[in-house]
Amino acid sequence: MRGLTAGDFVIVVDGKPRPAQVVYEVDLRAEDRVGVAAIAGPGPTLETRPVSARRHILMFFDFSFTSRRGIIEARRAALEFVEKNLRASDLVAVATGSRYGIELLTPFTGNRAQIDEAVGGLGLVNANDLVATSADENLMEAMADLAASNPVGDSGGLEALPAIDFREYVASVSNFTDQLRQFGEMLQAIEGRKHVIMFSRGFDDRALAGASLQEQGAQADARAANPAGVASSDPEMMWGAAEVRESMLEAVDMFRNADAVIHAIDPTGIGAGFEPGNFTPTAGRAGRQALTYLTDGTGGEAYWNMNDLSTALTDIDESTSSYYLIAYRKEADDPDTVDIEVQVQRRGIQVTSAPERLTPPPTFVAMNEMQRQLQLAEVMADETDRSAIAFQSQVTAFPATGGGRARAALVLEIDGFELDRLAAMRGNDDVQLELAGFALGEDNTILDQFRRKVRIDVGAMRAAGRLGEQSFRYSDFVDVPPGEGRLRLLIREAEVGELSAATRGYFAREIVPDEGMVMVRPLVVDSVTVPRLPDPEERFDPLEFDDRRFAPIAAPAVRPGEALTVLVVAYNLPLDAATGEPRAGLVMDLDEGQDGQVYRLRDFEIIGSSRNADLDITRLLVRVSIPGHVRAGDASLWTQIIDQVGGERREEQTKLFVSPE
Repeated sequence: MRGLTAGDFVIVVDGKPRPAQVVYEVDLRAEDRVGVAAIAGPGPTLETRPVSARRHILMFFDFSFTSRRGIIEARRAALEFVEKNLRASDLVAVATGSRYGIELLTPFTGNRAQIDEAVGGLGLVNANDLVATSADENLMEAMADLAASNPVGDSGGLEALPAIDFREYVASVSNFTDQLRQFGEMLQAIEGRKHVIMFSRGFDDRALAGASLQEQGAQADARAANPAGVASSDPEMMWGAAEVRESMLEAVDMFRNADAVIHAIDPTGIGAGFEPGNFTPTAGRAGRQALTYLTDGTGGEAYWNMNDLSTALTDIDESTSSYYLIAYRKEADDPDTVDIEVQVQRRGIQVTSAPERLTPPPTFVAMNEMQRQLQLAEVMADETDRSAIAFQSQVTAFPATGGGRARAALVLEIDGFELDRLAAMRGNDDVQLELAGFALGEDNTILDQFRRKVRIDVGAMRAAGRLGEQSFRYSDFVDVPPGEGRLRLLIREAEVGELSAATRGYFAREIVPDEGMVMVRPLVVDSVTVPRLPDPEERFDPLEFDDRRFAPIAAPAVRPGEALTVLVVAYNLPLDAATGEPRAGLVMDLDEGQDGQVYRLRDFEIIGSSRNADLDITRLLVRVSIPGHVRAGDASLWTQIIDQVGGERREEQTKLFVSPE
């Protein structure tokens, strides 16, 4: 049903109706399917849809209770699904489960190459170990051997299985279901509904529900014929293991709280789970009760007895391609977890899928370490900007010299009001930020990175003057190859967990012999210097000047009549034959922009200069005044360097904002 609005929905929260505040309609059927071959490099996403409204698909491959053939078929079907069915806005994760635990191979990402690589590599390294020696297949072999040597012959074989073997199998099942519970808990850190596609045959139903009626009857006959056999039996073999039922219940609760829907696909093909010569599904061995318990408990579907798994994947794709994201206002006395019923106030419309229970994502303080790492991994893997913390940023690339790598400087700035907001959330003035920058290659590999923790005393800022006139400024470097690139920036407040991320592009030049002058975009810097960055290699830092390190301003603003300090960095300036010093002229203009004036700035002074002869880099620190009659608004500060001998010119611009007087 298309075109529903907020007025059409009512959300019943713990029995009390509430109006919908926001309704966001998504219909992926109207979007083109985007396969791996159609993506020309990952690039920054242009997706503007909220992250919580994007479709999240998690492909889960169960090595513990699935045959080798089943894993191979699941891998083939998943690769085909990635190639043909995904939309550009989809976020996909890949995970495996085995006796070693659950491993997340890729977090939720829109990078099709990463997904394809994770799925395509499944089973190629250690599948023989993980699959062929799974507990389920060992149990099947043991039962077959015991049944062949069973003197009773008609007992069904179950009671002949030593209780210790069954207990070992139950222990492996309990370990698996406990891992599922932890995995469901981890998914609570991710916004939006998660569709978990579980490729699994499921574990023996008798571990969950005990023996079937037919098997119970066979055991009763066996006891009558051989009373001594009762001594070797185990009540759990008759009624199922309580620990398995309890851990399954907890796992389902965790997935429901995470708004994660499990769709189970048995990849072992037609005939799997049937006794030889009997094509009626058995209560044991089939694994259907376990899979159905997971899917019914979370609102998903279960599929089995099919050789073409693409049929199930297509059905899941179609059933999850059209939906609404609905938001209601949380009240102060709402508990952490609430029962939810979504109603549509139009005749003839029925809600077919919606959460029945809602647990908001945990606060950062309440997250465990696995949840925190998953949250960061998802933000890293998906290049959509996030803005829980308001900040300004820019990237300036300094050229590569001598065939080496270039240096890209990332500059960020957080104003005083935003820092004050974070301090209020913390309940104290000690704001602690975690900063990270990642230079990304064409295939999203990390070329270089930095990670820093900084502490900001907002109380001291408040005592020093008006917060609106102060800000926190920071800059750092990554080493990158020449050419175009992307830099991913993450900012997180260490206690309250407010998190922002942005992807910025850059172009790093490579200086070649006899190229002539090269100029870097000028940086407006703060007059207050900052401590040097720790650098064990002691590489050249363009921002260090006379044993001081300047803090560039990410979003420079100036009032008419005020002055700016500008750092100008140039390479290969012509040298005076007599003195050996750079011989070039400097010209600065202010451009008011469209329909504005261009002013030649004559009131500037070079207040410092420095030259690195080895790299042929010249740095100038310039103090320039802005005319008092400049129009308020966006402007550009153009800086030109002129070869006074040959007349060659190089120019670059810096964006400014001229504030009203």
